[in-house]
Amino acid sequence: MCAPIQATNTPGFPVMPMDFVVSDSLSFSSTDPKITLDYDVTDDVMIYGTYAEGFKSGGVQYAVYDPASANSSFDEERLRLVEIGLKSRFFDDRVQFNSAVYQYDYQNQQVQSIVAIGGAPQALTQNAGDSTLTGIETEFVALLAEGLTVTANYTYQRHLRPLRIPDRQPRRKPPSAHT
Repeated sequence: MCAPIQATNTPGFPVMPMDFVVSDSLSFSSTDPKITLDYDVTDDVMIYGTYAEGFKSGGVQYAVYDPASANSSFDEERLRLVEIGLKSRFFDDRVQFNSAVYQYDYQNQQVQSIVAIGGAPQALTQNAGDSTLTGIETEFVALLAEGLTVTANYTYQRHLRPLRIPDRQPRRKPPSAHT
C-alpha cells in the first residue's frame, strides 16, 4: 500500500505533507531465545549466566523530505549476548554488591544520524555493519543509617570491532529485495 508521506520528527510541530509515495514493501520476523541459569552460593550470594538473542526490525526512513531518501530502507539488526554476574547482599541486607561482565555481538547494527541531503538536514537510519561490545558493570549500595544511603557504580565498555560509519547518502535497495 502506497500512501503520501506526512513527516515530522519533532513533537509539537505540525505534520508536513510530502508529494511522493514510498513503494518499498518490507517484512521482518524473529523468534529470539533467552536462557538464564542462576545458582545460590549462599543465602546472600547468587551467581548467574545469561545467553540471549535479540532483533530490531528493519524499516523505511521516517522523517525525510525527498523521494530518494524516503525509498532507502535499512535491514534488521541482530544481537547475541552473553552475561555472567554476581548479586549479593550482606550485613542484614544493608550492603549490596552486584557485578557483571558481558559481551554483545551485533550484526547489521542500525545507527541513526542527521545528514544533509540536498542542503536540508534529514534523520536517516542505516546499517553500520557488525560490531562487538564487551564490558563490566559493578554496583555498590550501603545503607549507613536510616535515610542515608551511599551508592557507587562503575561501568567500562570497549568496542572490539568498531562500527563502519555509513556514507552520508542513503543506500537504495530495489523494492524486490525486501519480501
